[in-house]
Amino acid sequence: MNMKMKKDYELLSILLGLQISDDLRLNSLEDILQSPRAIHGIGQKKQEKIYALKEILERLLKLDKKQKITINTPKDIADILIPQYRYATQENFIIVLLNAKNNIISIEDIFKGSIDTSIAEPKEIFREALKYPTSAIILAHNHPSGDTTPSIEDIYVTKRIVEAGKILGIRILDHIIIGDNNFFSLKQNGLIEKES
Repeated sequence: MNMKMKKDYELLSILLGLQISDDLRLNSLEDILQSPRAIHGIGQKKQEKIYALKEILERLLKLDKKQKITINTPKDIADILIPQYRYATQENFIIVLLNAKNNIISIEDIFKGSIDTSIAEPKEIFREALKYPTSAIILAHNHPSGDTTPSIEDIYVTKRIVEAGKILGIRILDHIIIGDNNFFSLKQNGLIEKES
């Protein structure tokens, strides 16, 4: 059964278990999604299914737009994260999950810490990363003080996560520290090994 050859009303009738009526046949898909109860045979339960389908489609479109954001430089990701985290009063540890083309799949808050601490364990990071087709990760966290200088612990945790990523075949591209409208890239400053 080739679904690509089906008309909109035929797909809806299959999805909802509807008889194909003149009302269904004569209305556009947009009309049906806007006012499903106006179509003969669509009651409350089928209307809820149509609204659920509409919501799924809208979410898929948003996801598609998000995936088209490509990260080429540390500044690309800093520009996305700084507005959200520059004024945060606690440290937040964030991961940016990327596909094979360095398009954003998801941005996840992994951990919130105290005023000056946010310790993230590799298992927490990779548990989240393995939910998606992740090829690479950018780590990030904010310093509420505004000073983006990495601590010894920042460098140590990054190295642990890089090593864990090697085992799982997921590259750690960078670790960005966000301050007050500025950022520090561990990769640019030679604190993460360049890929060979």
